[in-house]
Amino acid sequence: MAECSNSIQKRGSSNPIQSKIVENDHGSTGASSGDNTIEDITCDASVAIGDIVRLSGSTIVKAQANNFTNSKAIGICTSKSSTTVCNVQVTGFTTTVFSGLTSGTLYFLSDSVAGQLTAIPPTTSGSYVIRIGAAFESNKIIMQIQRIVKRA
Repeated sequence: MAECSNSIQKRGSSNPIQSKIVENDHGSTGASSGDNTIEDITCDASVAIGDIVRLSGSTIVKAQANNFTNSKAIGICTSKSSTTVCNVQVTGFTTTVFSGLTSGTLYFLSDSVAGQLTAIPPTTSGSYVIRIGAAFESNKIIMQIQRIVKRA
């Protein structure tokens, strides 16, 4: 991994992820998308729209709170242009990619089902509690990914 420096990497720089991030409308609730989206990135064919995802090398895969590596969620798959190319939203208000959420409820990364949200934080020993965000409608979430704790 490259060392950090004080220089800011801009779109099109040599960073393969940073070069794909598109800033948009800052995620207003009436907007069609959220703050930042990684566009057209290679993903595993099993990733579906609405899955919570992480990076594995340079490929997007489903995240899961069952161990440290799998729990490194970076965002939500919001669209797929092909079986193995997707867009990943990393901040802000999501579009309609979920169903059955309870408005005002906090949602966490599941430790039992890869890529899924749960309203109940994981309690299994060795799992991680990763808050993904809060629902503001039954099909939308305000993203605020935060690692909280590892279960003993």
